[in-house]
Amino acid sequence: MRFELTIFFVSIFLLHNCENKKTNIPYTEYVIYNAFFNSITENEDFKVDSVSIAILDSTSIRDNLSLNNERIISKLREEWGFELSGDLIDDFNTKNATKHFIEDYFKAELRYQIIATDKYLEIFKNSYPWENLEEEYPKIKSFLTFSRIGLNTQKDKALLFVSISCGPLCGSTWFFYLEKVDNKWELANEQMLTIR
Repeated sequence: MRFELTIFFVSIFLLHNCENKKTNIPYTEYVIYNAFFNSITENEDFKVDSVSIAILDSTSIRDNLSLNNERIISKLREEWGFELSGDLIDDFNTKNATKHFIEDYFKAELRYQIIATDKYLEIFKNSYPWENLEEEYPKIKSFLTFSRIGLNTQKDKALLFVSISCGPLCGSTWFFYLEKVDNKWELANEQMLTIR
């Protein structure tokens, strides 16, 4: 009886952990992530063979850079020359109120690997985190964190936040605005928010 109870509780624990690792990001959002990647790799200055990136396995956005911040909305409006619709902002904020697990549904020409966000953050608790990251992931040059993708009601406008970390004094944060044109997602605007 004791053995059966142990097996039961271990099974429940494993099922619970597996459920936490399943993505609830719909595949339609991965189509937009892939459009973002395609827009980068189509750039003439971008050398696909020279880049190896890591994508953290859970979505995130810095609190001070979210669209709950009127200063950020104003900056995007000023730089892009148009208002972001309320439904797009609301969808972005709702989806990014919590973290979401990312699965490998990317179709990109560049070399990448998905790494555990927990492991990445654990390394940053230690001294000399970038040296430790280089030791742990010697082929990785940049670490990307994505937000969930906000969509307007018509599902033809999208907003994505990306954080890029490439060293102790190397990194930036961006908002990317995409539009669906002839049933294909295209990058329409981008705005860097921070650089180090």
